Amino acid sequence: MKRPRSWSTCSGTTRRRTAPLLAASWRMWRCTCCSLPAFAAWICRQQYLPSWQRTTSVSGSKPWQVLGRRAVYASAWVGVEQWDVRLPDGSRIPDHHVVVYPVDAVGVVALGTDGRVLLVDHYRFMTDSRSWELPAGHVDEGETVEQAARRELLEETGHNAATWQQLGSFYPANGSSTLKFHLWLARDLSAVNSNVDTNETLGLQWFSAADVRASLHRNAHHDGLTMAGLFWWLSLAGSAAQP
Repeated sequence: MKRPRSWSTCSGTTRRRTAPLLAASWRMWRCTCCSLPAFAAWICRQQYLPSWQRTTSVSGSKPWQVLGRRAVYASAWVGVEQWDVRLPDGSRIPDHHVVVYPVDAVGVVALGTDGRVLLVDHYRFMTDSRSWELPAGHVDEGETVEQAARRELLEETGHNAATWQQLGSFYPANGSSTLKFHLWLARDLSAVNSNVDTNETLGLQWFSAADVRASLHRNAHHDGLTMAGLFWWLSLAGSAAQP
């Protein structure tokens, strides 16, 4: 890393103030720019890290208080952070790992004019599994949640829908991740494009409510978003849950 012009301050005041405290705990690793060890190097680096890498403090009266956050890894898709957390009993977890998603995701319960739901045949290489899933994906930059739902439905199934209704939102792993899903109900589908993304879509199939109940009982769906969306659909009163 190129040394900023103002970096010379860390070799003066910071070094003099921290050296006596750190003399007994000299570490193998040191700041690449000023050779300060351990905590002094951390102080030095915090001034010049990008904003997403700096430790930030958050105060409040919530039962679990986040005292600080430190980025371990970050990308356009996903990040990993260590959060310093104070528990209700006053104890602390200084390095609670959290998977951070910079964008939300959407899933679409897509119904045809006959009330059946359209599912996508997906293969997931990470779990080496294949199952019927809802059309789903991330919200792209500049999109609203509804726009993302419409785009994902078209890309994965080649269909548009006449009416749209937001079912709700949920966190699939709220103990370890910030990922948030938004579920939409799309009614009265019409096919407008047969050139779907074959890298993602292996096939399409219509399922009646009875088919869905049977497949859920067989544990034939392997992702939480699809199961949540299908159960949500089946729980609805009125035409959405009719065979």
